[in-house]
Amino acid sequence: MSDNTRDQINSLTKKTFSDALIYMPSKILPAIVGVIFIKILTEVFSNEEYGLYQIIFASFGLLKTLNRGWLANSAIRFYSPYKNNTTTYFSSLCFSFVIGTVLVGIMFYIANIFFLKQNYGDDFFNLMNIAILAMFTNVFFEVFIVIYRADLKPKVYSIYWIYFAIGKPIVGLFFILFFGLSVKGIVLGMLIVPLILDIILYFKLHLNVLIKISNISVDLIKKFLQYGLPFVFTMLSFWILSFSDRYIIEIFCGRSAVGLYTVGFVISERILNFLYMILMLAAYPLIINNWEKNGKHSTQQLITEYTRYFFLLCIPILVILIMLPEHILLLLSNKKFIQGVSVIPLLSAAFFMKGLNMLVIKGFELTQKSYKIALIALLSGCLNIGLNIIIIPKLGFIGAGYSALITYSFHFLLSILMVKSDMAWKPNYFSIIKILLSGVIMGLLLLILKENISNIILIYLFVIPSGLIAFFTVVYLFKEINDKEIRNIFSFIRKIGSKF
Repeated sequence: MSDNTRDQINSLTKKTFSDALIYMPSKILPAIVGVIFIKILTEVFSNEEYGLYQIIFASFGLLKTLNRGWLANSAIRFYSPYKNNTTTYFSSLCFSFVIGTVLVGIMFYIANIFFLKQNYGDDFFNLMNIAILAMFTNVFFEVFIVIYRADLKPKVYSIYWIYFAIGKPIVGLFFILFFGLSVKGIVLGMLIVPLILDIILYFKLHLNVLIKISNISVDLIKKFLQYGLPFVFTMLSFWILSFSDRYIIEIFCGRSAVGLYTVGFVISERILNFLYMILMLAAYPLIINNWEKNGKHSTQQLITEYTRYFFLLCIPILVILIMLPEHILLLLSNKKFIQGVSVIPLLSAAFFMKGLNMLVIKGFELTQKSYKIALIALLSGCLNIGLNIIIIPKLGFIGAGYSALITYSFHFLLSILMVKSDMAWKPNYFSIIKILLSGVIMGLLLLILKENISNIILIYLFVIPSGLIAFFTVVYLFKEINDKEIRNIFSFIRKIGSKF
């Protein structure tokens, strides 16, 4: 690597950490509220009610998948080329949003009348009708909020996202605790909060001025479709990977088993998703800009550096989830869901693979080969359904954990093989080995301490911090983190703290 390339990489990684620290509140605060949300729901809901909530949430996720994924990705991808022609850009984007959401809404309403009502009853039918309306308000927000990411305004993005992510569960809990609306209260929160933010965002982005029917560009809409539609299959496949198991578990094991499984699922997914999304929120716009300015080789080196940071962030948390799953579950949910602890190590490893794969497939995204992402995801989704149908009847809901781990591993390996012809993923294997070895040492320490310390308070206050200290100490001794990086991290924290 030339000195010039190294300087560019260092500059961009510094910018990434600066932006990541700004994005961090948009993930930390919702994560804290989300954890409290899990705790409260598992206190007030039975296993069956929590299972119903998760099935409704999965169905709502499918609604958003068919709209948000393709349009949000297109919005961020084509913002920079049309930055000087915002009237055409926003007019075309809004038109695409309206047509897409109306078509999906009609399709699901018909399905709700002729299938869901007969099979799940009137209560489920009514909840899904509210969820269809909530799809409109959520997709509008999630599509247009990415403008601030594309425009490299992480602070504005973070503020709005905090209102969005925190407001929904808070309003939902208000309806539950004060009006006894149970699952309906959560769905109403998902509808009302985004609607309020949509109105604010509409005027803040000056859409009332910029959107004009005469400025709708058919060519730009075609670009949105060509680039974004493969993401529908991609996101649909990821939805299958993430949510289809709930329906299969209900068929073979009952709704109570859905509740037990999804508690472990949500805990694993939210913790790891929180970590790698902080990195990717800041990194993705910079990766695109670097690709446009400096080309393939420089971007490849940048992704190599991001891969190292991913391992440094996620490995210690993965070790905690694998070694102390029962303590994490008891901390974040009610003990009546303790049977769900068995899937946490499996799902944590699966979500680690999922997060790492986000870096691998950047080669497809940058070369606009999104159909390859869709193909890999579709194959993985089909594999996941097949494995779930075979394994869940034999092993119960823990079979879904094994299925997820196998599927995400397959997805990761297939992505590595297929991306080689576009922009190969080239991690620093020596760095990864040192970080993994540090994780193994941390795991052994946690195992020894856990065997000798039974007090759960000491586990939280002494054992877990000791493990984290051990990990970063070993990483430092391996010279995988140097003094300059440590000084830079503290410097960035001080700077960001002064901004807030």
